[in-house]
Amino acid sequence: MSAIRLAIAVLLLGVAAPAAASFHLMSIREVYVGPAGDPNAQYVELQMYEAGENFVNGHSLTFYGPTGTLTGTLTLGSNVPNGEDQDYILIATPQAEAKFGIKAEFDMTAQINPAGGKICWDTVDCFSWGNYSGGATTPSPSGTPFNAAAGLTPDSAARRDISGGASPVALEAADDTNDSAADFDFAT
Repeated sequence: MSAIRLAIAVLLLGVAAPAAASFHLMSIREVYVGPAGDPNAQYVELQMYEAGENFVNGHSLTFYGPTGTLTGTLTLGSNVPNGEDQDYILIATPQAEAKFGIKAEFDMTAQINPAGGKICWDTVDCFSWGNYSGGATTPSPSGTPFNAAAGLTPDSAARRDISGGASPVALEAADDTNDSAADFDFAT
């Protein structure tokens, strides 16, 4: 009888567990730059489009200047407790937190050049804008920059358009066409 139990135990150990969700089923949802009088008020908002994507510890936002030069990296130092489908993760400067009276999950320094640049969430999703002329495909495709002629408008946010998927009110993988000009609009 113990040989049968051993065989069952070996079989159970050999069965692969389903892949656990972690950090990759989310997109950059919104990017904000402050007004001329408070240009360091900036934030980046990530949004999950599946539950369980809150295991972000050790993953990074990377910031690039207009020519594609790396200008900064923010590696997240913990996971977040919110992990429901459609939940958000806010990364903001202290100036943005003060301006909007909010507390971000992660603090960042002002690194967003309104004239042009690119922000990438790990190797999963990138957003480019303005006069960005660096690589459009690395580390993840960003296509044609959003508002190429003028960049990000001070005191305004660029927000991902979520009308491209099956649900016009929920972020989905289909809302990311890897083309920033097509995927983003100015927030109202």
